[in-house]
Amino acid sequence: MAGPIDEVVRELLVRRLDAWGPAALQRSKRATFLQAFGSSGAGTAEAALRVFDEFTDMLRGRRLTMVVLAPDADALQPGLDAVYRELDAPSTLVVHRMAGGPDAAPVALKAASAAGAPVFAYVEAVAPVDPAVLAAVAAGKPGEVLLVLDAAAREGYDHREALRAAGFPLVSDVELVSDDAVR
Repeated sequence: MAGPIDEVVRELLVRRLDAWGPAALQRSKRATFLQAFGSSGAGTAEAALRVFDEFTDMLRGRRLTMVVLAPDADALQPGLDAVYRELDAPSTLVVHRMAGGPDAAPVALKAASAAGAPVFAYVEAVAPVDPAVLAAVAAGKPGEVLLVLDAAAREGYDHREALRAAGFPLVSDVELVSDDAVR
């Protein structure tokens, strides 16, 4: 997703991770954060990883797995590596990246052994999201998703119903509109 609202979405993600991370690590010995990008993901993946620096002390005796899916995952590697080094590479924070988009999330979550533990997913889609993606996130105990849809993905797609059908009992919806779109 590229455009004037990127900073707002990134800040929303960072604030949610600030709250989710400590709660998930207090609740469970392991937790998984998944980022699935339909586009590049540049900047957002690194910002999310930086959040985990705020609670590295909570990682003792626990495991936090971060899975990053992007069409060109290799392009994200240098930025992720730099941030990981800033964090002094805690051994209980594992970062995996895979080439692919949101549709690869069920396989990625299974590979990360995410089922039965807290899962938070940031899914940035350029097309309607496959119900299997939402169901895989909902399998977390608890499972949470921040779903970011561009205009093309929202067209004719009832994302609220898709989230309910996947097992998310609480759904809220915010539509961000740039000044450019209003003119």
